[in-house]
Amino acid sequence: GFAGVTIDMSKFRGAVETSIEAALDREIAIDGPVYLEFSNWPAIDIGDVTLANAENTSAPNMLEAGMVRLQVGLLPILKGEIEIAEVTMENVTLNLETNVDGKGNWHFKQGNDLNKEKAVDEVAKPDSDMPVTEKKKLISFAGVHEIALKNISVNYLDKALNKSLQFQLDSLVGEASGDAPMKMEMSGHVQDKTYDLIFSGGSVDDLLNKQKPWSFTVDGEVISREVNASGDMLMRGETPEINLALGIKQVDVGAVLEALGLVEGMQASLGDMAIEVTVNGSSLKEILENSTMLFNVNEADWKVAVPNSTAFIEITDMSGNVLVEKGNAVTMAMDGKLKDIPVKLFITGAPMVDYVSKPDSIPLTIDAEMLDSRLSFASTLKLPVTDKDLKMSLKVESKRLDRLNKLLKLDLPAMGPVTLTSKLNINNAGYDMPQLDLLIGKSDLKGKMHLNTSAAKPELDIELVSNLIRLEDFDSLRTDKEKEQRK
Repeated sequence: GFAGVTIDMSKFRGAVETSIEAALDREIAIDGPVYLEFSNWPAIDIGDVTLANAENTSAPNMLEAGMVRLQVGLLPILKGEIEIAEVTMENVTLNLETNVDGKGNWHFKQGNDLNKEKAVDEVAKPDSDMPVTEKKKLISFAGVHEIALKNISVNYLDKALNKSLQFQLDSLVGEASGDAPMKMEMSGHVQDKTYDLIFSGGSVDDLLNKQKPWSFTVDGEVISREVNASGDMLMRGETPEINLALGIKQVDVGAVLEALGLVEGMQASLGDMAIEVTVNGSSLKEILENSTMLFNVNEADWKVAVPNSTAFIEITDMSGNVLVEKGNAVTMAMDGKLKDIPVKLFITGAPMVDYVSKPDSIPLTIDAEMLDSRLSFASTLKLPVTDKDLKMSLKVESKRLDRLNKLLKLDLPAMGPVTLTSKLNINNAGYDMPQLDLLIGKSDLKGKMHLNTSAAKPELDIELVSNLIRLEDFDSLRTDKEKEQRK
């Protein structure tokens, strides 16, 4: 027989190209050899394949592959099933793209699909005894016994956001049989950040059943951090919805945000983080606009550089959550300690899609509560955010000024209530408050302040004028004993 015989089919490249082009309505070029191996599971090996991209896309080719091997069972086809024994691909570049309307280049023209449905209907005539529900099940997919991918580069472009993403799949091996659980082991890197994961899910039959959720788990390491996730996927019309819950240990948030181009020089590490995500959309823009994410944080540390100095403000033992709601601004609510002093942080940013689209600037408000005082900062910041050339509005409210002595290591008087509002500009020369309003009790002062940190010794200049000053506002909160000691 012919079992085990391999023949060179390279001279039939043109026929193979024509068949694939008719099926996909895309140009394909095969520049390498083509071999056909005969058996009950015949295999075809093709070298140097390029598949043209859709119209009006950025890259000329959607797919470039150094080697493709496909092995299909003959007997299953006779039973109306496509059962693949092996899919192997090596040295592949895959260029994915969504246009401004969110349509992906992986959607091929639907005319061919309609023709195929018509052909199936012709086989199963309405007047036949075949049930209507079985007419389009004459050929079914029975799964893949072995998948082996090596050296796969994936590039994605969202034209609506003008945002591109890249990741490398160094290796993927697994199985996706029809009625058996799916399992994939994969490793690779995103930029210089590595991942090593095991993906397990339900069967292909369950995946193709769009009427119920398809469950899966992901376990492994990302950037040397342990990751454990579970979730499910359900089709909402033509759009997939993914619900995911995962836990990550010791996340370096500063490194992640810096890699995304959002901040520079931020040091932030997290202890344990639990994440709940509902992802909905067919493009990056749709996902960012329509998804909901909740990050629960425990035992986090956050170091923020003090502008124009080598000092840091360090907040420890942080716990709380970061919430990304569909279409709304990102919010953060945290409890922590600043020099062993309890502090509450409330931070509001911009909608998630704004960070990825990289606008010229984003809004940011920060509220910190501690020691019967509240500090509020509001600004519109350029990306990436740095500690240089900052402009913001500042408001400080304190029931008693001396409550801040423990934090600032000063001997502030027992005045209060105190409210300070000002514009705050931070640059290489120092700190500038050009419009300062200070309310102590009922005493109202206005002026400006400048702290020069560029000199050998810091220089502080303050100018204040007042329409109303009450002496009791500056001494009324002291006890009689404290007043006696000051005489």
